[in-house]
Amino acid sequence: MTSPSTPLGLTALGLLCALGNDLETIYQRALAGDTSGMRRLEGVLPGGESTPFGCVDLPEDFEPGLNSRCERLIAAAYQQIKANVEELKTRIPLERIGVVLGTSNSEMEEFTQNPTRIDMALPAAFLKRYAGLKGPAYVISTACSSSGKVFASARALIEKGICDAVLVGGVDALTRIVVNGFYALEALTTELARPFGKDRTGINLGEGAALFILEKGPAEVMLLGVGESSDAYHLTAPEPTGMGAEAAMRAALADAGLSPDAVEMLNLHGTGTSYNDSMESQAVARVFGERIPCASTKPMTGHTLGAAGAIEAALCWLILKNKGPAIPHVLSGERDETLPAFPLVEKGSDLRPHTILSTSFAFGGSNVAVLLGRQAAPMSRHYAMEELLAHRAPMILIDDYDEASFSDEGLTTSVTIRASDVFFDTALRGTPPSTALEYMAQSIAAYVGLLARQEGKEPQLGFVLGSRSITLDLPCFAEGERYTIHVEPQFSDNQFAAFATTIYDAAHTCVASAILNVFRPDEDEAKTLLSPETRKEA
Repeated sequence: MTSPSTPLGLTALGLLCALGNDLETIYQRALAGDTSGMRRLEGVLPGGESTPFGCVDLPEDFEPGLNSRCERLIAAAYQQIKANVEELKTRIPLERIGVVLGTSNSEMEEFTQNPTRIDMALPAAFLKRYAGLKGPAYVISTACSSSGKVFASARALIEKGICDAVLVGGVDALTRIVVNGFYALEALTTELARPFGKDRTGINLGEGAALFILEKGPAEVMLLGVGESSDAYHLTAPEPTGMGAEAAMRAALADAGLSPDAVEMLNLHGTGTSYNDSMESQAVARVFGERIPCASTKPMTGHTLGAAGAIEAALCWLILKNKGPAIPHVLSGERDETLPAFPLVEKGSDLRPHTILSTSFAFGGSNVAVLLGRQAAPMSRHYAMEELLAHRAPMILIDDYDEASFSDEGLTTSVTIRASDVFFDTALRGTPPSTALEYMAQSIAAYVGLLARQEGKEPQLGFVLGSRSITLDLPCFAEGERYTIHVEPQFSDNQFAAFATTIYDAAHTCVASAILNVFRPDEDEAKTLLSPETRKEA
């Protein structure tokens, strides 16, 4: 098995899609489940039929001299990160800044009007000129997985020492011949798409562009892993059991060196076709079981084909960047109960994931999964819980620490309830709700201990002085169940700190939360507090 890849930073983002033309608008509309950007496309399909299409509103006077709508879309995305790229140029030679873009249609719409030449590499070559760069520039075109696969290609340019940074993303524009192609395949619906719905009837298409800066070093959002597969099952139909989709997801996890339990949300390919949703749900259930919160954004953006991988990674980036609520799954109507019952993120959810896996599956069995996460602190080794506590606790409640998600922003770990636990109540068949404070306190100790170990210091002693805003919403912590504990620092000075702590069950429902106040004594105070005399008095 190969070693996990080194995470790279996704330091800036430009994005346009049916949800809007700027990051704040897009994120807020996505949180609201806004489908208003899906507009009726008239005069394109035969027989007078129309279909919802994810339209981008570009000002009429924006770059009128450019040759194609793809050029205008990628130029508009670039304008959002132009200042970041100009700063990049001050520290990296132009020859070492590359461009890798995904597209499926390129300038095909213009080709149908003037069928003399079509250049699939146009978007990358154009962006290289437009941004004034001199590094490698090329396009990945593997249908709907195109701009998911670009992350692996761009990372390879950096890992092989060819580039120090890469502009990476995807673009596709409205192309009437492609819309009619999906109509001929009977994959296009004339209604709003309903991914994983009982009465789903097909996909909506859309257009847009997403553009990231990928570079070495830490960033608020990191590229943790990429997994690819090719099952070559059929020219257009997906492999029915989701074998290729599963392989891509497992490859991304292996690439990042993470277990499935470390992923806190899944952005589904979720097209709304009968075949895709069936095979994808089977693959998800085999990799993650039925515990991982999932969502498809396509009812809000349309399926943007070659741009889909990058646009949906961008929506994941916005969730992580804002440390904010997850974007919900939009479903009008009933869910298909014949499919595995993993939870779909609801509007208003307080899910704030640290890691998100985004999937894209294409014609010909071309599959990709991209794993993003909040900045992870570099760790030279894992530590046993005992090594993270200044004073050995009488019982160790937290397990699976080696799969914990740790950064300067907090710690996520887990506990499995066993009959041998000190607080186990045979009548309850679990531990009492009040045990939440023990789990929270040891998670805080682990977080503070990790920070100290990272700096080469010994963990400090700390005491929980009290809690505020405590909520307990369960009868007990049930035997055999696994609970996730998240700790996030809120305030800290020399001796006092406050931590927001939350416990989730296997369905990622919040069952306990509190703000815990912690006192950290200085060295002399700690010696006094730990002295045999003090402990005897206590």
